[in-house]
Amino acid sequence: MKFLTRSLFARLVSYFLLTALVATTVLPFLTFTYARNAMEQLVLERLSAAVSLKEGVINRWVADRQQDIFLLSELPELVTSVEVLAQTTDQDLENREAYTFLSSYFQSVIARKNDFAEIFILADVGGEILLSTEPEREGEFRVTDSYFTQGRLGAYVQNIYTSPHHW
Repeated sequence: MKFLTRSLFARLVSYFLLTALVATTVLPFLTFTYARNAMEQLVLERLSAAVSLKEGVINRWVADRQQDIFLLSELPELVTSVEVLAQTTDQDLENREAYTFLSSYFQSVIARKNDFAEIFILADVGGEILLSTEPEREGEFRVTDSYFTQGRLGAYVQNIYTSPHHW
C-alpha cells in the first residue's frame, strides 16, 4: 500500500483502472436499464393501440349484430308468426305452421350469417324458449338471464361472454 502513496504513476494507474472499471460496469447497466424501459414503453403503447383497435372491431361487430336482430324483429311475417306461436298451443294448426315457418327461416338465417350461433324466441311470461335453432333447448327457461329481464324493458345487448353451450 505504501507503493500507491509514494508513486505518482501507481496512483494514476489505480485511478485510471477505477475509472475504467466504473465506466465498464455502471455505463452498460444504465444503458441496459434505459433500453429495457424504452422497450417496455414501446410494447405497452403497441399493446394499447392493439387493444383500442380490437375494442373498436368488437363494438362494430356487436352493433352490426344488434342491427341484424332489429331488422329480423321488424319483419311483418316474423312478427305475425311469433305472435301466433306465443298465443297458441302446440296442438293448434296455426301454431305448428308458425313454428315450421320460423324454424326454417331462422335455420336459413344461421346458414347464411354465420355470426349467429343460435336464434331463439322467448315467451314474454316466464322466459321459456318456445323455439330455437337448437331444438334440444326448447322448453328451457331464461327468466333470470339479463337478456330476458333487460330485454323486456327495451332493446338490450348483453356483454360478451363465453357460452357454456358452445364449447
